[in-house]
Amino acid sequence: MPTGNLRRGNADVAPAVRSRDSGPGSSLLTSLNRIRRGGSAPSGETSWGATIAQLVVLTMVAVVFAASGVPAQYITLGVTVFIYAILASAIALLYHDGGLLSVAHGGLWGIGAYAAAVLVTKYNWQLVPVILAAALAAGIVGMSLASISTRVAGSYFIIILFAVSEVIYGVMINWNAVTNGAEGIVLATPASLFGYQISSNMQWYYVSLITLLLVLLLLQVIKRSQLGQHLRAIRDSRPLAMSVGISVARVHMASFAITGAMAGISGVYWAYLEKYVVPSQFSATASISFVVVVLLGGSAYLLGPLLGAVVVIFLPSLLHLSPLLADALIGVIFIAVILLFPEGVVGLVTWSLRLLMARTGIGRWLGPPASKTPASKTPASAARDTQEAIRRADEGRQAEEELRET
Repeated sequence: MPTGNLRRGNADVAPAVRSRDSGPGSSLLTSLNRIRRGGSAPSGETSWGATIAQLVVLTMVAVVFAASGVPAQYITLGVTVFIYAILASAIALLYHDGGLLSVAHGGLWGIGAYAAAVLVTKYNWQLVPVILAAALAAGIVGMSLASISTRVAGSYFIIILFAVSEVIYGVMINWNAVTNGAEGIVLATPASLFGYQISSNMQWYYVSLITLLLVLLLLQVIKRSQLGQHLRAIRDSRPLAMSVGISVARVHMASFAITGAMAGISGVYWAYLEKYVVPSQFSATASISFVVVVLLGGSAYLLGPLLGAVVVIFLPSLLHLSPLLADALIGVIFIAVILLFPEGVVGLVTWSLRLLMARTGIGRWLGPPASKTPASKTPASAARDTQEAIRRADEGRQAEEELRET
């Protein structure tokens, strides 16, 4: 049974042994799975050269934008974009690499925000301890969500996480002794980082930008690590992954803990940016908004969640739309992108660049030299190729039969 490559997370080990949800609710996720797997989106890993290049471009664009003298409100929107991108990138890891669409990370985001508000207002903690405590609290709660993923899947998993998000919201609004109920907590104390106060939005702009860069680097490390490989193996065939000794519970616990900690960190920044934390900011609607950001930008790409956040945050402000019209516009754009370009905004940009290069002939100069047409095969070599294809097909059927017997 050819299982050696599966331990390295190769999705092409046994294509005949794809796991299928047979439950009555599985059809609800068919279109989402097509979005995640469709087209020519990358498998989740990019070369380090491409990763560093994208991060350098992101840094240059962000610095030029801040130094160009834009109004202060756009700097605030930029901080919001970076905060959204931190959390959306974490959700994208679970969705694209793990096949797990989480609608509970908005609640984990709120846990981080409330942890910051309580620790600062009541105990006067500095920024670094607050970040560590918020990441720990949100990571522990996120780790508990992994137990759900080992028992249910598909649409049932989404429904249960939606209920978990509502439970977190209920705790926030009813635990008056800690959260101050529906009135929320005012966070007027500026952050202190090693004795240096961070009070202006321009300072938070660069702090959140640096944090986003570190998060994106960490996510690339995770994708290339054994954890990321096992996460993709479970996504492609959970029974086959379990048959070669991969622990679904451990992999999902680690993934939810890491992404939950990222949600907690983004919640800390949000609390400092808004200077006011109230339960209505972290309802299930917030979780759905982050999912829209992920799918709109493109979960398969490094900067996809960031570009999705740019569209969701900046477009309504540039068009001076009311909240109702802004939600309607984002909904129309989301539907159009999902139907026409399932890979998201980044996929649309990539397709446009490829079309431009093909029309102008630039691709002939940028691409590798065309290889010569291979010589026609001899009858003996063609027969060997046919026998090899038959042997591989027989191995795939044998693997499927063995898996069914177990």
